Amino acid sequence: MGTDAEWCTQCLTRLDRTSPSSSSTPTDPAAPASQAPEIPAGPLGGEVPPAPTGGTATRSRPAADESGRPIRPSERGVVWDCPTCQSENPIEAMTCGVCGTPFGKLLREPEPAPRSDPGRAMAYSLLFPGLGHVVAGRAADGAARAVIFAYAAATAITILVATGGGPGPFLSLLVASAIVAVGLYVASAIDAARVARGEPPLLTARILLYGGAGLILLTVVVLVVVGLRTGGSGGLNVPADSPGP
Repeated sequence: MGTDAEWCTQCLTRLDRTSPSSSSTPTDPAAPASQAPEIPAGPLGGEVPPAPTGGTATRSRPAADESGRPIRPSERGVVWDCPTCQSENPIEAMTCGVCGTPFGKLLREPEPAPRSDPGRAMAYSLLFPGLGHVVAGRAADGAARAVIFAYAAATAITILVATGGGPGPFLSLLVASAIVAVGLYVASAIDAARVARGEPPLLTARILLYGGAGLILLTVVVLVVVGLRTGGSGGLNVPADSPGP
């Protein structure tokens, strides 16, 4: 932590606020200088060293480290990185502004991921994306992958069936849905095996969030554009030289 920091990255205490030191206890001037305070005896008869005063407070799980600090100073002040989507949030925010993850989750002890057979997890994922993550103990991640894959696959199949193989104005949506479905199918099988081995996945929660939101947004845009075109051409096409009623 630099000397010009305004916040302590461990306990989030402002450094420009002074507090009375615990060592400033008034002493009796009449007491001899050589008199030392009594030190209590330990359980085995030895002396117990006094507790250190001052220094940096420690905790079971530090809120920051030098490699990748989730709570850190920045140009906009002290910020914290969301453990779910890695979005930057001001220190005053109690929840993530992108995914709504509470700040308290940042300070929780990481739970050890349950280990399972990587081959079994990959096999379940090949049956349907997300099942492998459920087998590996990542039910929430597996549910998210299953929903996004089902939406993308259903959108592509619906376009092919409804248009009879000629997507027309739905071509962009068909291509995007097919890419998302195929890519998620392959990546989920690989990630299921990686998670079962205790390794980080290739597709993070942030990528899944943005990918699913982007596909939904593209669907809405395509439907609106097609609806406007259909509504504009669906009016009464009356020739200019046709007689009136």
